[in-house]
Amino acid sequence: MIAATIKLRHTRPSILLKRLNSYARQNSLYQALRDLGRLVRTKFLLDYMYDHNLRQMIQEQLNKGENVHQLARRIFYGNNGKLQASSKEEYLQATACKALIHNLIVCWNYMYMSKKLTQAKQNERKKVFEKIEQMYPVRWL
Repeated sequence: MIAATIKLRHTRPSILLKRLNSYARQNSLYQALRDLGRLVRTKFLLDYMYDHNLRQMIQEQLNKGENVHQLARRIFYGNNGKLQASSKEEYLQATACKALIHNLIVCWNYMYMSKKLTQAKQNERKKVFEKIEQMYPVRWL
């Protein structure tokens, strides 16, 4: 019933969650959904423990996220990484500039990787493409 309500867009999910959260802990629907969540979490944890490929895939994604954060820290290293602005406009301008520089570095890296791929000889393209797949465009070194 809940899934159908969300799927048919009769009610927003946030409203449903607020209503379910307001129910007493002894409510049977609340308990069923809580137990379902526990089952899903347990299944994921078991898969994570026994599936080496899943762990590797998750670690790669975590590394990508960490590279994004490292790049952001490198871009903004002044004042010990603390943004000091006297007004909201200055703060928004500074964060926009930081985002622009970040995006420029990522764009440059994509252009560089594309150039390497197009310049590769036909018989080397597969090898170059495999290397590009392993690279992160947020690297700055």
